[in-house]
Amino acid sequence: MSKTANGRQRFGARTTADEVVEGLDLSKRTLVVTGANTGIGDPTARALAGAGARVIYACRTVTGGEAAVAGITIYGRADRIDRLPGGACHDAGRS
Repeated sequence: MSKTANGRQRFGARTTADEVVEGLDLSKRTLVVTGANTGIGDPTARALAGAGARVIYACRTVTGGEAAVAGITIYGRADRIDRLPGGACHDAGRS
């Protein structure tokens, strides 16, 4: 990862979520990650939790959400993880 002329980090296509949050203290933040159990949502949620954020997993299915939350307990910061009930995001968007 390179830096710009003013010393800021420059992120690119190969930058990881862990690299983006490196050095950040997100302990006072609560963040919702949609699709947190699959694709880019999974490493994003893990990186945010690793940086101290309270992360709410918004997943399409209950089983997907439960599996993702169970998987992150190995990664650490399980005390900062919550899961929305399956379909909650979809239902909220229809109101």
